[in-house]
Amino acid sequence: LLVAGEVRQFRLDLRVELTSSMTMSIGGNFTRFVAGVQAQSYTEFGFGGSLEVRFADPLGFNGRNWSIVASASMAQAAYDAPDPLVDPIVLRTQNDLNLGLILTIPLDNSLALIGQANFTQRTASLNTYAYEAFTTLVGIGWRF
Repeated sequence: LLVAGEVRQFRLDLRVELTSSMTMSIGGNFTRFVAGVQAQSYTEFGFGGSLEVRFADPLGFNGRNWSIVASASMAQAAYDAPDPLVDPIVLRTQNDLNLGLILTIPLDNSLALIGQANFTQRTASLNTYAYEAFTTLVGIGWRF
């Protein structure tokens, strides 16, 4: 049962160029979601960061700078009431850990080959919502 609700979110991000080839980003967020059903309303806090490093083409493919971005984030959510359809006694809470790595290889001024790997781990007070996932993606990026 999905019930439409109202979201309030506050986010703060800071991006710092450490050197001409390295950029760091850090941030945090607060989310409050109020649903029509109390068991689907929650409060969430999160924080994370990333580090981008740009470097010379190691293969001499076309002389354009490649980049690699490593990121990590964590979030914690607490729901307002137990869900009577899942477990009427246990209040749902969850903790998320997300780790990511993106490699960008420019092919020309507008096209790039992109490889991405992500790991997500969710622990939860209800096993129904706990999981781990590792995903990968290879694609073409197009700037226009």
